[in-house]
Amino acid sequence: MATNSFCPRFEADLQTLADGLTRPRAEKRLDKLHERIGRLKERSHGVGRHYAIELIPNDSGEQAIATRWDKHSQLGTKLTHSGVYCLRSNQTD
Repeated sequence: MATNSFCPRFEADLQTLADGLTRPRAEKRLDKLHERIGRLKERSHGVGRHYAIELIPNDSGEQAIATRWDKHSQLGTKLTHSGVYCLRSNQTD
């Protein structure tokens, strides 16, 4: 299934985002990180809707100190139902 191949790439991009929170001079502001997550979901071919992503803020609430994500498949999408074909014919035998 083609959509399943996007999951590891999406998770790798999320891990890159999470790794950046520990590096100096990397983006840590919550609003900018939400934008980056939105762009990541936009280019992930629909896989992003199957992930619950949470940014954990610091004490001041302005910067993120960690990120968490959890994969939960939604029914009726390409990830869970890759395709159903129904052939209709007028032949009875």
